[in-house]
Amino acid sequence: MARFLIKIVLIFVSTSVFATELSMVKWPTDNWPRLTDNDSALYDNIFQEVFTTQGYTLEKSYIPFKRAIKMVDYGSADIAEGTVKENIVNTNHI
Repeated sequence: MARFLIKIVLIFVSTSVFATELSMVKWPTDNWPRLTDNDSALYDNIFQEVFTTQGYTLEKSYIPFKRAIKMVDYGSADIAEGTVKENIVNTNHI
């Protein structure tokens, strides 16, 4: 299951994060129990594995979900999890 999620994350961010030169990936997220609420939560483990092994620093901030989506839409953040295409205004990063 974790390998499948890592593949999904890589596909999702490949057009937005890897298309530019970055050293830090900005990740705004809501505080979801067992998914993002601590450094050993599911998404934290996946994103740490995906990005740090490639030399990126992951900067996580806790904000409301709708604001996280808007930050990605407007380019002030690099990734957001738990989204579906219908929630995204700017589809250049999907």
